Amino acid sequence: METKRCIWNSRVRAAAVAVCALAAMMVSACLFDARTPEPPAVDGGPIIPLESPERPFAAIKASLEKGNDVDYERAISEDFIFSPLPEDSLDQNLVIKPVYAGWIKQVELDVLNLILADNNVTVEFAPLPVINENTFVRFNTTYLLTLISKVVGDTTIHSGTSQVDVRNEGGNWRVTFWKDTSADDGVRSWGYLRGISRFRVLP
Repeated sequence: METKRCIWNSRVRAAAVAVCALAAMMVSACLFDARTPEPPAVDGGPIIPLESPERPFAAIKASLEKGNDVDYERAISEDFIFSPLPEDSLDQNLVIKPVYAGWIKQVELDVLNLILADNNVTVEFAPLPVINENTFVRFNTTYLLTLISKVVGDTTIHSGTSQVDVRNEGGNWRVTFWKDTSADDGVRSWGYLRGISRFRVLP
């Protein structure tokens, strides 16, 4: 009889220990429940998530204003292509070199970093969707790009309108195609700035 009581008490103690352990795990789970981690900080700000078609514009804006290419690089597709205004591509300053030839992602980033090395940059976008599908959106986008020279302090404005195509690539929306369609009166397009910047590095 005594042996049975000991066995019973051992089982009761074991069950109690198991219940306590389970309760502790539940409390721990409540206190330290898994959540979606915040995007990592880069140069004083979080990486911009690309969860909607408009977000690449926010990422490009953030990159320019932080003075690095981190968010910009994420916001454009590996298949990125840029197409300039005809008048830019035929400009006498640019026509002597094929500055717009083979304009892919790496060219875009190289030119971006040249611009950022020389200037403090801000940009405003007003994207208006003209084609809106599940995995593809085309925007008619007006922009105002402001450059302040780091050397002499001069301010330069580039403004106009572009066709910007974005696609959903594995859950992230990225720019695949950027085509300048007009420049505002009295100013040069952003595309011209791209071209004149690339002019500096071509042989």
